[in-house]
Amino acid sequence: MSTLLIAASVASLFWPFGPQPQTKAFAYRLPVWHIATYKDRFTGDTRCRVYQGKLNHPDVTFATKAVAFHFPVRMNTTEADVRLDKGPVKAWRLAYPKLVKLGVQLEGDSLVNPTGGLVIMPLEDLEGVHSVTIRPTPKSTPRTFGIDGVRDAVANAVAQGCDPETGFVR
Repeated sequence: MSTLLIAASVASLFWPFGPQPQTKAFAYRLPVWHIATYKDRFTGDTRCRVYQGKLNHPDVTFATKAVAFHFPVRMNTTEADVRLDKGPVKAWRLAYPKLVKLGVQLEGDSLVNPTGGLVIMPLEDLEGVHSVTIRPTPKSTPRTFGIDGVRDAVANAVAQGCDPETGFVR
């Protein structure tokens, strides 16, 4: 009986008609950035996540035309201040009009915290910038993020089949 059970188990591993996953995932590592691609077998679409840190809890992610800096989800970052390299400190809300024009959505699910812990910057504002320092709230400690190589990572993701307009997820 046990040999029959073992034989059935081994055969099931090689049986070609079992359930197949609908999404195939690939991961690529660059020096600072990581790229995760998801190819949907049914639709043929490819989605990419370009990120720094951990896949499920990234520090920085790229989404179409913008870079999102992640803080705790419950943190309301509407009063965040941003410094690009060693430049002057600016209120993050000054980027809102450009983000709206680019079609970027904020992540928050409520009017109390519309940001969902993100500070999102247009990619075009980060041209030639090496580091972004953000103070997410007036009472918090500033945090510095290195963003060198983001354009190379995005180009790499596009080469993997991600649509530069719609294929990126935060």
